Amino acid sequence: MKSKALASTSKYSYPVRRFFGWLKTVVFENKKMKFLSLGLAVLLFIVSRQPQRDVMLVGVPLEFINTPPGLEISTEVPNSVQMRLRGAQDVVRDITPNELEVKADLSDKAAGDRVIQLKPTDVIKPDKVEVRRIEPNTIEIKLEPTKRKVVPIEAQFSGHLVENYERTGVRLEPATIEIEGPESRVAEVQKLLTESVQLNDKRTSFHLNVDLEANRQGVRLVTPRQIKLTIEVSRGKNVE
Repeated sequence: MKSKALASTSKYSYPVRRFFGWLKTVVFENKKMKFLSLGLAVLLFIVSRQPQRDVMLVGVPLEFINTPPGLEISTEVPNSVQMRLRGAQDVVRDITPNELEVKADLSDKAAGDRVIQLKPTDVIKPDKVEVRRIEPNTIEIKLEPTKRKVVPIEAQFSGHLVENYERTGVRLEPATIEIEGPESRVAEVQKLLTESVQLNDKRTSFHLNVDLEANRQGVRLVTPRQIKLTIEVSRGKNVE
């Protein structure tokens, strides 16, 4: 009988020892991980108990995305908006406009005058921050077909040559250039001007590379490039 009792005790002793070994590992080992988890839980609890606060941000970037192929915006539009946010005090207190962005989707828009609604779902923002209001919350735009055409280039000058000298010739290479942009803007452009070329104190012919002022007229160059400008200068014919 005694031997049977010993055998029975031996039979159950191994699982018991394994259980207590596991319990020891759980309680006494991985202390760093346990303290880290506990600290994180406490931090989350503190944050969740913080008072909520509203803030107004000015200058939140606005971008229009997914413009349909062959169309573009022809009207002047804002590149930023104001936004009222709500969130935990420690979160919203230090937030800056560049941490957010409004993406206005134009993918389903056709040509013509359009009103774009700006919604909280259009805002890219930090987690746990609520968008309460966007100002303005609607943007009026006009979508037009993109058009191209070739226009002549004209040199633009400032200042005066040395007395008794005159410009006797101007050459541009190339003399024309292709532009593109919204249909109405392209139709208005009859020529493109070079940047202003200074003539003061010049008494001999000279040449230089110049840029074009395309952006000032709401269009862009199909192939951006500089223009080679040659100015011929000579002494006046009536000067002795």
